[in-house]
Amino acid sequence: MISSMMNPLARFSLVAFRGNGAITSLSAVKISKRNFSDKNEIEVSLTSDNPLTATLKRGTGGRSSFNGNVVTVFGATCPLGKVLVSNLTRRGTQVIIPYRGDPMEVRELKVSGDLGQVMFVPFSLRDEESLFRAVKYSNVVVNLIGTYSDTPSFTFNDTNVDGARRIAKVSRLAGVKKLVHMSALNARPDPEPVCSKLGAQFFKTKYEGELAVRNEFPDAIVFRPGWMFGIADRLFNYYTASARRTFTKSIALWGLGQDIYKEPVYFIDVVQGMVNSIFNEFNYGETYECVGPRRYELKDMVRYFNDWLNMGEKDYKYVFDLKYSPITRAVITVQTLTLKKPFVCWGLVEIEHTTDKLTPGAKTLVDLGVDLTNLESKAKYVLYPARIGGWYDKPLHQIVEPLPPRYQPTY
Repeated sequence: MISSMMNPLARFSLVAFRGNGAITSLSAVKISKRNFSDKNEIEVSLTSDNPLTATLKRGTGGRSSFNGNVVTVFGATCPLGKVLVSNLTRRGTQVIIPYRGDPMEVRELKVSGDLGQVMFVPFSLRDEESLFRAVKYSNVVVNLIGTYSDTPSFTFNDTNVDGARRIAKVSRLAGVKKLVHMSALNARPDPEPVCSKLGAQFFKTKYEGELAVRNEFPDAIVFRPGWMFGIADRLFNYYTASARRTFTKSIALWGLGQDIYKEPVYFIDVVQGMVNSIFNEFNYGETYECVGPRRYELKDMVRYFNDWLNMGEKDYKYVFDLKYSPITRAVITVQTLTLKKPFVCWGLVEIEHTTDKLTPGAKTLVDLGVDLTNLESKAKYVLYPARIGGWYDKPLHQIVEPLPPRYQPTY
């Protein structure tokens, strides 16, 4: 496959790019670097006889072939990223996975592809040279990096704005053909406060990150997903976790969740849309807002979750107002200020209490040919095993499902 990472500061020649036994040499690429700073840029010039990776296709298709695409996936360790890597590799895509922590955290992704199809490279989001090493062999870059709260190492702005800008800048300078950037539904310059004075800074910085990416890479493809559900998600698992329910089995919603509407989307549908966009030659510069087929009021959706969890315990039926619960607010504040990666924080509470609003005329996953999955069809696989006595009751195919929440179709 791709030979080991080489010094990006000198003229080099790529050899040993292997596909099904065939080795093809690439022409030399001249790369010079003055300074990896905001004022100076990397100069990249490809010789005229340097072939596109598409000309190196090998095999008949599938996991053991090479389809001509080399994709760098930033943030591949998140649930969305793991499914994306698996989806790409089974199509014969070569994937490069940058990591910034312990390499043991990413080694499970090695088996997603055939031998040599998944490679790893260490990086730092503040180091443009390490970012360049991660993208210099790729014709597609996917950025899934984002944060819901400040951490001791990175603020909202460091991750969602400056980090996105650096990845877009380095991708452009490295000659990357396509950049896919993950933003968020409801990204806007002035999010309306719901539970706190500042509002959802996540939405504000995601909006600024979009502008930064567009400034550096005008043809970037932007995805704005709503609240995603599925295995290891931030919806089902968020509302079933004891950290979100504080001291009791009941759950606190701001204003009891009334007049707050959400359009959750299945995370595998989002992955399918991203894969379709990568292999689509006519969608440069597009923005896709990713929502599911149904629109729910928050109070109905949470009570539906409680119905799944309820096993004769009345507390699971109980939803109380976060406005009038100083103890719960204090617990959320303490977690927000003290924990490095809080499971629940005011940033997340703001996100969950913000009504989803689609931009008029915006393209969606339907435009990418994705068949949308509704929330009820997947809820039982996550919620039913999490109930009291989940290991002792009837098997899944024998259960009586609760009434689904009221909804409005989005399409």
